[in-house]
Amino acid sequence: MADIAQKISLLFEEDESISILKSFSLVNNFWVKGTIKVDFNGVSLNFETAVPKTYPMTQPHVDNVSINFINTDLIGYSHINNDGSVCLHPTKDDNFERKFRSEITLLKKWIHNYFIHNREDDRYTYLIPPIKGSLLTTLYFGENDKKFNVGEYGEFSYVLHAKKKKDINGTTIVYESYFKKSFDNKFLDKWSIDFQKNTKLNNTSRTGLWYYIGEEPILIHERKRKLVDYWNELIKYLPETFLENVYRISRKRNSTFISQSNEIFILLGYKIPSENGYETHWNLLKFPIKTSPFQKKNRRDKVRLKSPEGMKICWGRTVNCNYDRFFGRGRLVDRITNSKILIIGIGALGSNLAEILVRGGVKNLALDDFDDVESGNLCRANYTLKNLNHSKVDSLKYFLVSLSPFINISSRRFKINCIPKKNLELELNKNFDIIFDCSTDTEVTSLLDSINFRGRVFSLGLTNNAKYITCNTGTSITHDTAVLYDTLENEPANYFEGTGCGYPTFNASFNDVGTLLNIAIKKINQTLATSDVADSFYVNNLSNANTQINIIDLKSLYQKELNHYLYFPCQLFGKIEAVLQEHFPKEFGGIFIGYKSEKFQSVVVVDIILPSKFSNRKTEFIRYPNSLNERLDLIFKESDGRLQYLGEFHSHPNSPAIPSFLDITTMNRIAASKKVKTDKPILMIGEMDNNNLKNQEFFISYNSKLYQYE
Repeated sequence: MADIAQKISLLFEEDESISILKSFSLVNNFWVKGTIKVDFNGVSLNFETAVPKTYPMTQPHVDNVSINFINTDLIGYSHINNDGSVCLHPTKDDNFERKFRSEITLLKKWIHNYFIHNREDDRYTYLIPPIKGSLLTTLYFGENDKKFNVGEYGEFSYVLHAKKKKDINGTTIVYESYFKKSFDNKFLDKWSIDFQKNTKLNNTSRTGLWYYIGEEPILIHERKRKLVDYWNELIKYLPETFLENVYRISRKRNSTFISQSNEIFILLGYKIPSENGYETHWNLLKFPIKTSPFQKKNRRDKVRLKSPEGMKICWGRTVNCNYDRFFGRGRLVDRITNSKILIIGIGALGSNLAEILVRGGVKNLALDDFDDVESGNLCRANYTLKNLNHSKVDSLKYFLVSLSPFINISSRRFKINCIPKKNLELELNKNFDIIFDCSTDTEVTSLLDSINFRGRVFSLGLTNNAKYITCNTGTSITHDTAVLYDTLENEPANYFEGTGCGYPTFNASFNDVGTLLNIAIKKINQTLATSDVADSFYVNNLSNANTQINIIDLKSLYQKELNHYLYFPCQLFGKIEAVLQEHFPKEFGGIFIGYKSEKFQSVVVVDIILPSKFSNRKTEFIRYPNSLNERLDLIFKESDGRLQYLGEFHSHPNSPAIPSFLDITTMNRIAASKKVKTDKPILMIGEMDNNNLKNQEFFISYNSKLYQYE
């Protein structure tokens, strides 16, 4: 420790503007303390200086604080804490000398900006009351519609939300957390109904007093702003009638007004600047019952202080916990948070989705699941051992309400297929704007497909071993989901829990579920931030040497006469355009590879392959098989026969995307060829205009005829 003290002294001494007034030494086996004088820009300031022996690491119970520079005479200046320490927020650094010198620089910047030039920050900084003692009280208040006038006062209700003890350096600190509920039992803070029910069931409301003082209760002296610290300083702001009311209540000791710590809570309100003009802030002071600072000689006498100097005020901590502050660090887009949302199925996907939505600021959520919590659910769903054999909807609701005071949750324990279609359609349109289907149940999706729901539906599903998460939208969710599950790399679910008969479930860890689900919701959130239309997509998580996660947006096309579906990755349009631009104004093209589902009369395009040999002109493109067939055979083998040839694409430079006679005959010849593994090849014609892919049309060849997709 002597080495650290010596190192600190040497670093200070190398700075010509700093002199050591008191030598540095180890105190209480943790702090290296001494006193310095800083002569800088014509001013001279002394600082008691304390450096933790763990330096350059930060202090153990606070973040971004390492060296304390303390001068209690500076209390009241900007960025001076209640103990007189300068608030510096240094950058973390594991190099002792470099960090130490940077903190000296920050100290000098503070002297220059705030002591010498009295700089005002762009953001208003209201003073934080000094909190002392072993009982730390925090009152959270929310948005409220009440309008306040200076000099107005009344009562407010609040409720104890949590109480815990914590040992810090051998001292037991009690933390009490309260939520304000209302002003005058009339103007309610805008907490959710479910949150209010939750607190009311567990705690009894208590009553405090409030007074709207209008301006921050501070003392201004020689450019210093200091919060009033004694009752004789504060009493000047308060009317006699309010003081009389406080005195009367403290004398009667009405239990309704007395907090857990035998105090009367008093809120002082005032306006402060905010991004939207002004907002009301509240300071909490705790009026002691046993050691009241007030007295009266007789009933007719005015309330007076027991001593002219007054007692020191016991402040509590307050936190503005309105919706914007609560979710200020990040929330989902308004199209999601302001929507009434239904989640169908709250297993691995649905329960984790619910948490994402609630933590993202959603205010109205409904949960639908008929099942109870089983032990097997706990490894990847949002349930605990306490929830075993309890309903999923009730268990999850209890958890979600504990996350946000703004969430309202309704729940029901039955399948939606129990409701007649007409009634279901009316109910869903009346109560919901967005439906997240996480059931992986074709009965559910077929019902959603068959009704006219005016909101948005996102049907989410995980393939086995979490290789893909699919998200299907629109009015053919059942078919689209079946196609993707049939074509993507998806082994049948094969995990049976225990013995006996039952349905298998998919394999996926909590990490697998969370990784893919969070990416899917981020994709939906980004889409709805800029567009009213959301396409279907899937996210792949194929394990390989270089694990990469890709989001694939899907354009869904339908050919009515053949009852045939084409799913095309939107990202591929950009790749095709780049290829066609290289050859503009000549025609150019290639082939599509992907998955084919005979069962569901569908193809899913995955990628393109370009020919190595070809001939092209402004109105003609001919590709030669050459290595194309070899490359196709290799892809077919490596994918165990899943990836195969699907069709062709080429450009029409400065011409509409209409098949020419040569296009039609070529596609018919390909469809009839025994060498090709499909009798229904697809064709995309891209209209190139000014070197850009202006338009594209899709066709399918069958029985010597070309049919266009819608």
